[in-house]
Amino acid sequence: MSRITLIQPHTHGGVYHPPGEAIEVDDFSAQWLINNGVARAATVDAPKPESRAAQPAEKRTDSPQAKE
Repeated sequence: MSRITLIQPHTHGGVYHPPGEAIEVDDFSAQWLINNGVARAATVDAPKPESRAAQPAEKRTDSPQAKE
């Protein structure tokens, strides 16, 4: 089995999956989807981006304090 991230909408096993969703498919299907521009290989344990709200105000570029 391979984990892929969809870059196009896709229906797999009768279930609709939007772009950006990661799904697990058999290796042959994964390669076919990648070769046809429907998906890309999913990165394993990719770090999640830190939310802007979780950053201290002095590090946020949208903060009035950061523009001083």
